[in-house]
Amino acid sequence: MKHAKLADIFLIGALLIAVLVFLFFSRQNGEVIATVYQNGQMIEEINLSRVTEPYFLESGETVLSVEPGRICFIQARCEDRLCIKYGWLSKAGESMACVPAKTVVTLKSQKSAPDAVTG
Repeated sequence: MKHAKLADIFLIGALLIAVLVFLFFSRQNGEVIATVYQNGQMIEEINLSRVTEPYFLESGETVLSVEPGRICFIQARCEDRLCIKYGWLSKAGESMACVPAKTVVTLKSQKSAPDAVTG
């Protein structure tokens, strides 16, 4: 029984290390790109890593606020306003939608290319 407990502890430790390594490298994955779709068509692609000044993006019945590294809905004509209540998106893999306005925002990562090649 004692060996099983030691093996369990070793397995849990290995899994924790793997998760920490994954989280470390997933944060270093480069630039975050926001893609805005309306009625199933891509209408805007924004590199949030390169935004320097806040601005608003009007998209039909919705208004998005774009700031350095993040994006959110700030205005919508729908009744429940769940899209506004969701808040800011800032990490690759996140998404939000205003279903009545048929507007979807998704974030993905893009590895940034080096500016110069060193030898």
